[in-house]
Amino acid sequence: MIRGRLLPDRGERQGEKRRLRSVLELAIEKVVAGTVQTLAAGLVVIPIGWLVLRPGVDLSVHRPLVFVVVPLLVATFPAAGGLALGCTVNQTHIGLMFALLVAPMLFLGCPHYPWSMLANFR
Repeated sequence: MIRGRLLPDRGERQGEKRRLRSVLELAIEKVVAGTVQTLAAGLVVIPIGWLVLRPGVDLSVHRPLVFVVVPLLVATFPAAGGLALGCTVNQTHIGLMFALLVAPMLFLGCPHYPWSMLANFR
């Protein structure tokens, strides 16, 4: 009886490994789902942006491997970053996180300026 309380038996260790593995599987699942959502949003936004900015944007595939790998990396980074940020920020401070992090990324990241306007800043 004492040995069972002091030293966890094999079944308890297996349960810990199972719980740890399930948390890792859940994290991977969340990152993959975020990546798929980001790629889907990109498939909608990129053609619209190409139509709007058509004179200044040329879309060509000179290196197909780079054309596939870069969007995957660009889609995976915000998914993993969002998971890490969501796990580290306290629930009571989520609104503050949006005000301090997400809003500046949207409005200071220059998404509203076409490439042709940026040439005037040289």
